[in-house]
Amino acid sequence: MDYDDFCKFYSDFQVCYYHDNYKYSALMIENIKKNENVFLQFNIDKPGKYYFSLNQVNKRFFEKSKRYRYSNLAFIVSRKTGSGKAEYIGSSMRADKENWVGEFCKPGVYSVMIKANWKSFIRRFSFSVYGPATTKIQKVKFFSKF
Repeated sequence: MDYDDFCKFYSDFQVCYYHDNYKYSALMIENIKKNENVFLQFNIDKPGKYYFSLNQVNKRFFEKSKRYRYSNLAFIVSRKTGSGKAEYIGSSMRADKENWVGEFCKPGVYSVMIKANWKSFIRRFSFSVYGPATTKIQKVKFFSKF
């Protein structure tokens, strides 16, 4: 296939990070109100490089007449330090199917704040953690004290 045909028939492509021993954890978040912040917490028990991502419903699932668009999603990941403060780990903001960041993480309690600037009629996404160990991601009303 030549480059012009590729551009004509594909809007993007992805190269996935894969590690034989990595584990995947995810949580679907639905029915988010416009301008509502979403707060998540989870523990990381094993140190290593972790990938945090937000995924929206793929636009290929909708007819063009539906005018589905990706919304601008922003998230910030932090870790509770020994002194109780929040240590910045990483962040990302994109209006795309997938939005991610990868960082080395120490064991501890992690928090994520997600802000959605909805442009579409679909108001759901999934948040995932991919790394050396699984984790239980929980939606919380607000962060526990840092």
